[in-house]
Amino acid sequence: MNLEDLPPINRRKALIGLAAIVAAPHVLLNPDRAEASLSIRNSLSPRNPRRSRRRGTDYIILHTTEADRGSLGKLRKYGEANYLVNKDGSIDRVIEHGRLATHCGRSMWDGKRNIDNHSIGIEVMGFHNKDITSAQYRALRDLIQELQGMYRLSDQDVMTHSMVAYGSPNKYHAYNHRGRKKCGMLFARPEVRSRLGLSSKVTRDPDVDAGRLRIADALLATVLYGADHGKVEAALDIYRGEPIITKDRSAWFIAREKHNDPETEYLFPDGTRLRGDQIRDWGGLPDGTRIVMEDQERSERFIGFQEIGKDGDTAWSLAGKEYDDESTIYFFPDGRVRRGSVLDEEVLSHPPIGTRVLTGYVYGGNVHSDRSAFSITGKRWNDPSTFYIKNGTVVSGDDVKQSEIADGTTIVFRK
Repeated sequence: MNLEDLPPINRRKALIGLAAIVAAPHVLLNPDRAEASLSIRNSLSPRNPRRSRRRGTDYIILHTTEADRGSLGKLRKYGEANYLVNKDGSIDRVIEHGRLATHCGRSMWDGKRNIDNHSIGIEVMGFHNKDITSAQYRALRDLIQELQGMYRLSDQDVMTHSMVAYGSPNKYHAYNHRGRKKCGMLFARPEVRSRLGLSSKVTRDPDVDAGRLRIADALLATVLYGADHGKVEAALDIYRGEPIITKDRSAWFIAREKHNDPETEYLFPDGTRLRGDQIRDWGGLPDGTRIVMEDQERSERFIGFQEIGKDGDTAWSLAGKEYDDESTIYFFPDGRVRRGSVLDEEVLSHPPIGTRVLTGYVYGGNVHSDRSAFSITGKRWNDPSTFYIKNGTVVSGDDVKQSEIADGTTIVFRK
């Protein structure tokens, strides 16, 4: 591989690594040779050739699949990781290390959004609250070290999905918030990182410190950044519990953004079964209700609409502090589509019943014969975080062909 084939490296890291490049040029100039020293199977996603080169590589993000088996098929189908580390220590390459994999979804770190564009994603077969196998420790350690050498990344640049993921306002949290994902949180624990050859980690959340996000799950923050071993263990004990609602474990605590998903099922103590999209009184869920979720979900998923009269009665109840923001989009029953930033307080206070609300996206408008998807979004037209809406159907840019986008299709893309 030639140097120009590599993803861009920012000036600071290039300068820092200059001496090392001179001393050992093969590490940077021939990264495939270094990667080849590991036992990695080529299990490339059919989406791999269509995925663009990343804008830069500033981080390695560690994930857990939240399943014991069957993860490779899903990861290949959607191109949701660069690598998968299996229970036996074998490694599958899903998306080439220099190409974009959709593993982080809505994410931010130090003010930088959409971390997929800036990171390598490694999925580890297993769960966020259970230890991995000895074979996985060995394989993951070696893979991390190889990638750190290729991209000049420090130990602090190796983070967890739970550190960078964030959520839009919802009925539980009125602000953009940290705590959307528990994924990979065990890789923040010092004893786990030590076994992976990582001697340090980030100790604070820069986006919370700067006021860009608020903490929605203090227990998760304790696990990720806490220095008190006793408090960390106490938090972990709560996470090891069953997915059952108690006074300390709400539907959101257990299911996060999937709490109102139609594929999430609630089994009530009296035997009643309801889907997440059938529940209206979230505060009235009885203790002892068990939540059953699909083991795995698509990382870059459309968050979906909330509806006035169904999910809440006011704009604030659905979008929280972001109710009048330009990234909150209102789809009115009469067909009008407006950003929250252009609506007056009267409309926002009493939106018509049936108004659908979408938070955390940029409204691109509609496609017409003289206004193509590319003219609206530029190179993002086929990005996995760009969505096309037509007659109630939502399609990701990752799944669309530009020639097949019909006139009148609405485009939104993640902020």
